Amino acid sequence: MTAITLVIGDLTSIVDDSVQFYFQIMTKDTVLEDAVLQFKRIAPEFVCKACGQLFSGRHIGMNCPRCGGKSIIADKGQEFYIESIEVDDGAD
Repeated sequence: MTAITLVIGDLTSIVDDSVQFYFQIMTKDTVLEDAVLQFKRIAPEFVCKACGQLFSGRHIGMNCPRCGGKSIIADKGQEFYIESIEVDDGAD
């Protein structure tokens, strides 16, 4: 079995089902036709502009749970990349 793991941040507008649908169309009649897509979702992280608190959330514009200040996006939540590709070499 061939498997591809995609990492997708929850702040992206990328929908797993749509990626799967187009992947199946693009790989039809190719060596990847039976490949499995695996999705790994990353929750957003924010940092408070007032106190520096780092916290997780689900949407932009969340207030800081420590001081109630406004937040900005930190390093997580906007990812979209291939984490791994497993290839069946047919040696079995």
